Amino acid sequence: MWRWRQIYETAWGVGPEERMKELQVIERGSFDEVVAELKRLRHEAEASAALFLTALYTMETVRDDIWRQAGVESFDMFLNTHHLCNAARYREFCAGLRKLGGDTATAVKLGEGATAAARFFQEPTPEKIAELSKRTEAFEEINQVLPSQQHAQTWVKQLEPHEPKVVRQTTELARLRAEVQQLRAQLRQAEQTIRQKDKELDRLKAVTTKRKGKAKSRPTASA
Repeated sequence: MWRWRQIYETAWGVGPEERMKELQVIERGSFDEVVAELKRLRHEAEASAALFLTALYTMETVRDDIWRQAGVESFDMFLNTHHLCNAARYREFCAGLRKLGGDTATAVKLGEGATAAARFFQEPTPEKIAELSKRTEAFEEINQVLPSQQHAQTWVKQLEPHEPKVVRQTTELARLRAEVQQLRAQLRQAEQTIRQKDKELDRLKAVTTKRKGKAKSRPTASA
């Protein structure tokens, strides 16, 4: 238990018992007080998560010599072996961080959600990143929490350049023309098949008629 007490006191300056007293607000507070407390705790967790993931990124990229010398084959193995973090969650964060140009300070400021959402930028630019930071800051100021990845992802999509209407129409026209050409080719193939079937039918009719003619011309046996 001393280890957890040490972690609490190092991180927050108080022991776990004192932190547990904060739950009294949840147990006894009004609706507004409970919501405010939950948002405060969530913001605290998000800030810690972003810092933690950034620390992992630094460990992987800057201090890779120490975990490689320890005989670890990959950083994902390092994460799993020491039960540090889900590798998929970490990789999403790293993908976004790379789109931010590896700017760890910006990643900590944006939080885990917005940083992970940044991975969906097709062509990240300083202007897009600045706008993402601006929206995150405004969201945090209004809601007292950092945006989730899903919410920040809608901003990223909005900041991506949209295909001009003329280009969309041209693309759609080309698609329709291709479909028409394909249908025409299928129609020609069907017509050719029908003609072949008609010829085969005419041949069979001719053979049948000829056989019937021969059958009629045969003399019948006398009684």
